[in-house]
Amino acid sequence: MSLAKYLVVGGAGAYLAYVILRSDPADIPYVPTPGLNYVAARPAPLVPGTTYFGRASISWPLSMLVTASTVKSKLTSEGFTNITVWTDASDLPASWPAGERVGDIFVQATYPTGATATTMAVPSQVTSIWTA
Repeated sequence: MSLAKYLVVGGAGAYLAYVILRSDPADIPYVPTPGLNYVAARPAPLVPGTTYFGRASISWPLSMLVTASTVKSKLTSEGFTNITVWTDASDLPASWPAGERVGDIFVQATYPTGATATTMAVPSQVTSIWTA
């Protein structure tokens, strides 16, 4: 439903409620969180000994296939360790940036110290990556 329809039906308050409650964040402008070390390059550089954080928005029908275990399996195959995957923003630790709590999959993983520096392809569903 468009902004114009909401303004006619219920006024600006109804539109604000729609933006806050909707589950699809595609139309909400993304604002990077100040102070985070974002990884913007694609493919993403992997630096040994670095902990990476990321989030992704998965649309249907792909959302039927992507689970915490499939994400963890893929990251393990890429050499990551200490992998934690969340599928609900309410389960994220309190230290997770407020501006990065929109999405379907949230990940924390470490590229190990003994690994070789390399790059990794990043799926288009990944909306942001940052490092500790």
